[in-house]
Amino acid sequence: MNAKTELEEIWNSNLGISLELQNDFLGSLAARLRAVALKPNDPVNHYNLAFSYDTLCYFDAAKCHYARAIDLEEGFTQAHHSLATVCKKVGERDAAYKWYMRALEL
Repeated sequence: MNAKTELEEIWNSNLGISLELQNDFLGSLAARLRAVALKPNDPVNHYNLAFSYDTLCYFDAAKCHYARAIDLEEGFTQAHHSLATVCKKVGERDAAYKWYMRALEL
């Protein structure tokens, strides 16, 4: 990744946080989508994108990106916990239990 792309990814990641704090959840989602597009193998970018989807009640997309964050960084405890929480929200109790237990093991 070149320096310009790296700066764009950092900018979009930080913009996503800033917009979220201003309750601009769609703007935050858009910025986080750009950050993932620029740096697709960054687990934190996927976690942040999943958080945006979760906030907007797009639970399937949230689960997908929490799982991707875990694939990229197995020891990402918060991603395991957040995935469990989304599973619980949608009534997937067995999956929620599995992910909560995995988070506790880390």
